[in-house]
Amino acid sequence: MYLHQLERLSRARLLSLFILCISGLFASNIVAQQATFSDNVLNIPKATVGQKAYSLDLGLSVNGANYDFGLLAASEIPFNGTEGASVFDGQILRVPSLAAGGVDYTLDLNLISSDPIIFRLATYSIVESSVQSKLEQATALYKESIDPQTVQMRCVVCHIQGGLAGGSDLLFTRSSSTSITTNFGIFSQFLDNRDTRRTKLLNKVRGIDHDGGVQLTEGSVGYTQFEKFLKLLLEYQAGV
Repeated sequence: MYLHQLERLSRARLLSLFILCISGLFASNIVAQQATFSDNVLNIPKATVGQKAYSLDLGLSVNGANYDFGLLAASEIPFNGTEGASVFDGQILRVPSLAAGGVDYTLDLNLISSDPIIFRLATYSIVESSVQSKLEQATALYKESIDPQTVQMRCVVCHIQGGLAGGSDLLFTRSSSTSITTNFGIFSQFLDNRDTRRTKLLNKVRGIDHDGGVQLTEGSVGYTQFEKFLKLLLEYQAGV
């Protein structure tokens, strides 16, 4: 009976119900990434609803032949368009990229309940894999991790015009609409297709011959990502 009532609701009504259910949660800054599925939880880093965007956690429950996903948590994040995001149109939540078991999927989830919010898997398909170039991989990693978490949170404290490391070969710019491109270029110019430069940077962040001390501990997530970024960029420059 309730499902029949839902079907009679207008798309606008469903959209407003969805927004009301999650808009009271706190905002947080998250870079849009591929959706993931782990421990029966579907994490969607960016889902847009009209001109709003959210990070969602949906819990899976199997009901006979149906796969249902109930809303576990939601946080509003800044809306900056729908590129790369899952999109809710009032009835269907379309997930363009879900990484699970080494395979990339697209999902269509139908809203079957608005209180509580529950989606049901309608369709899915496997996305044909596409191999990114070394430059594309390095650029994506830099945007998602290196610039926001290492350069902006650590390096620019000193490595900036007028800073304590103002005489260094590496001078970055603070976060702005152009800082990612600018700072990426600085790393590229510094490496200059020389592995010795990569080694020097890795030593510096570990505190070796670095007035700024240890910034990234070897083996940490931040260090591993920085090491991977430099390797990808160097391989691109070497034409590997």
